[in-house]
Amino acid sequence: MPRNDKYLAINGGKPVSKEPVLIHKPYLDEKDFQIVNETIRSTFISGNGPKCMEFEQRLAEYLGVKHVLFTNSCTTALDLAFKVKEFPAGSEVITPNFTYTSTALGPLLNNLKIRLVDVDPENGNIGVEKIETAINNKTVAIVPVDYAGNPAD
Repeated sequence: MPRNDKYLAINGGKPVSKEPVLIHKPYLDEKDFQIVNETIRSTFISGNGPKCMEFEQRLAEYLGVKHVLFTNSCTTALDLAFKVKEFPAGSEVITPNFTYTSTALGPLLNNLKIRLVDVDPENGNIGVEKIETAINNKTVAIVPVDYAGNPAD
């Protein structure tokens, strides 16, 4: 396999970094620890506490929208998104076959069926062509996943 930018490094492509890029490692600085400590000391660490409300307000202003709802996880966010839309039971949602369970749980928790689409082995994402062939009259949503920072087309 030739070594070029067409392939992932694991498949002979050129690495983007000399050091491994840890996907699941949080990058925190001293300010982050200070904010967490302030929150814990306030004893208001669940629900709509002041830090949560401040974050939602600032993010809404930044995005230019009326409301932002902060959730504890993407699983919860996807569940809420599908609950709000109230799609008919049995409708289908297209998801990549290589993803975290949250991608499928949102639809499944709302009586929807998932339609798994193969990802491109070179970037880990589903592409437009594969999505187009999976769409049918029961398709109500597509949940793409930007794997490892690679944007899905």
